Amino acid sequence: MLFEHAGEGIIEKCCPTPTTALYDRGRPADTIDSLDMDSLVSEVERHLRQQVTGLEENVRILESVLESMGDGVAVVDEQGKFLLVNAAARRMYGRGPVEGPAERWSDVYGVFLSDGITPFPADQLPLTRALRGESTDQVELSFRNAAHPDGIIVASTGRPLRDEAGRVRGGIVVLRDISLIKRGQVELRDTNLRLSHLRAEQAHRTQQFRILAEMSSLLQATAAVDELCAVIAEYMDRLFPAAEGAFFVYSASRDDLEQKSCWGAYLPRQSPRLSSHTNAGDCGVDGRIACMDARHA
Repeated sequence: MLFEHAGEGIIEKCCPTPTTALYDRGRPADTIDSLDMDSLVSEVERHLRQQVTGLEENVRILESVLESMGDGVAVVDEQGKFLLVNAAARRMYGRGPVEGPAERWSDVYGVFLSDGITPFPADQLPLTRALRGESTDQVELSFRNAAHPDGIIVASTGRPLRDEAGRVRGGIVVLRDISLIKRGQVELRDTNLRLSHLRAEQAHRTQQFRILAEMSSLLQATAAVDELCAVIAEYMDRLFPAAEGAFFVYSASRDDLEQKSCWGAYLPRQSPRLSSHTNAGDCGVDGRIACMDARHA
């Protein structure tokens, strides 16, 4: 900035900037010739070029940062026109920005609810809500399109972009692919479910072993066949609560089978009959267990 020094009629600099570096101490202000003006213009142009170069370098750095980010970034103006879509966002969208109203975004990019089946309402998309001045956090979107035929799950966070007066001038979303996290959660849930079933099965087997041990002790202490059958029937009912059956002994004197005990809901209409080729040697001697008739529910 140049000014005329009061009372002396000379040009003086007021601040040490490139635009004010040129002055002529001691010369009348009205005597600056065209050469001096050309030098001043050249100095100003050089300074502006430096500023533009610095600005362009900052823009290149910002673009490089955005393009190398693992998270997707998309920016639209107040009309819904895409101003910026970085590489990660293009990968998740499955394509670059497409001109068209926000109402078509779900159809164009194949956006569904997290179930992967229900189309995501376009007016509830985080970027659409940002244009209405709303903020959203970690909204789960499912993208299924030609680039992602099996679908991916994305967490989207949206914010409105406002000017100095607070008016909404656009919107921005940050997208993060959480497909691996979701698959890990599903696998963890399935693993926990299998472990739960294994623990239940192990507990059931432990209970069966305990019952068998009790049954073995009682069987060793019994002498009569009737007592033996009663013990077996009692523990069969405990070991296999969903089964039913009965024990029979062969009576040589009657050449027939006699029911000694049963368990479950076993209600035979008649005792099993021996076939014509069955003999006492196949079934045992009189008074001993000859056969067992069992049915599973």
